Amino acid sequence: MLSLAIFLVSAGGVLSATAVYAASNTGDYLALARDVHAGERIDNADLTVVQVPKSPGLELVTAGRRADIVGEQATVSLLRGQLLVDAAVTDKVVAQVGQRRVGIELEPGRMPAERLYAGDKVTLVELPDAKTLASAERTKTAGQLGEWDAVVVASSEQRQSDARTVVYVAVDAKFAADVGTAAAADRLIVLLKSVR
Repeated sequence: MLSLAIFLVSAGGVLSATAVYAASNTGDYLALARDVHAGERIDNADLTVVQVPKSPGLELVTAGRRADIVGEQATVSLLRGQLLVDAAVTDKVVAQVGQRRVGIELEPGRMPAERLYAGDKVTLVELPDAKTLASAERTKTAGQLGEWDAVVVASSEQRQSDARTVVYVAVDAKFAADVGTAAAADRLIVLLKSVR
């Protein structure tokens, strides 16, 4: 009986030590509660907390950073149950699937503010080409020529030399060539729809 008691105490100590070791080597991390496509913003409902062993080789996102992750964009498509890593999210605007990035150089008066910011939703409006259009055609409204929705990805500060600003936008891929052509011809204005 004494030997049995000693064995049980020893076994209990080993189990306790194992449990303590396991607890100290696991952590609470964020995982996906549902699929999120590349370019989509992450909502609170998209995330869940799981407990997994700590792994120094993986940059897993801890549960304590949940508030920081909500609102960021997925840089790649994420699947339900997948552990979240830092490289999979960004606070910068990324083009979604089916979008292309286009750079537009704008002179003062062609944009609604001194500077636009990533996440701002805008409308790009094409202006008529006064050099080549006939006088009758020149009376067309800008909206009849071309009008596209876009999201600002980034923008520069005004150049001191000419006060022009470069704005990078994400547009629907099927309109990217038209927007690029109008931008190259300096025939675009930007209207602000909403800020991020």
